[in-house]
Amino acid sequence: MNTDQVLQAKNWGVTNMLKPVKMKLARAKITPPKVITTAVVDKTETKVIKKTLEEFKSLKKATLPHTVTAWWYNRKTDRTRLADEVGIKNYVGTLKQNTLIKNFLLNKIKITDRVTPKSVQDIEADTQLAWSINQLPVHKAVQYRWYIWEVDRERIAEELGIKQYIGSREQNLLIKAYLQTKVKIKTPKSNK
Repeated sequence: MNTDQVLQAKNWGVTNMLKPVKMKLARAKITPPKVITTAVVDKTETKVIKKTLEEFKSLKKATLPHTVTAWWYNRKTDRTRLADEVGIKNYVGTLKQNTLIKNFLLNKIKITDRVTPKSVQDIEADTQLAWSINQLPVHKAVQYRWYIWEVDRERIAEELGIKQYIGSREQNLLIKAYLQTKVKIKTPKSNK
C-alpha cells in the first residue's frame, strides 16, 4: 500500500464514522406501576409553652416569623402546617391569615412569673463559651443571664450608670463591654 492508499483508507474510516447510523428502535412495553396510597396524618400539635409577661408582650409586638421561633418552628417550612392546624384553607400568606396564626400561637402561651435579678450577675464559663458569648450581639448575650433585652436593657444601663438611655450604638457597646466583664472563666479542676 502506498501513502495515498493509506490516506484514502483513513479518510474513508473517518467519513464513515461521521455518517448517521440507522437503527430501528423498539418501544419497550411499560406497565404502569402499582401505587399504594396510605393516608398520612400529621399528629403534631402546637404545644402550650411557658413565657413571662414581658416575653409575652414582646412576642405580641413581634412579627409572625419571630413569633414562630418561640416554638422552634421554621416560618418557611411550618407555615402551611400551622395554617392547617388553625383551620385556614388555601393558605397564601395574607395579613389576615398570618394574624390568625399569630393569635393562635399567642393563645398557646401560659404566662409565668420571672424573678428579675437585682443586679447583673457574674456567670462562669469555660474559655470557648466565654469567647462565643463575647462574639454575640448584646441583645443575644443578655439571654445567658435570663434577661429579655427589650424589657431589661434600661435597668442594665441604669446599673452601669448610663443616664437617659436611648439605645444608641455607643450606649449598647458600653453595656456589652460591661456584660463581658461579668463573664468569669472557669479554671479547670486539676486531678491530683
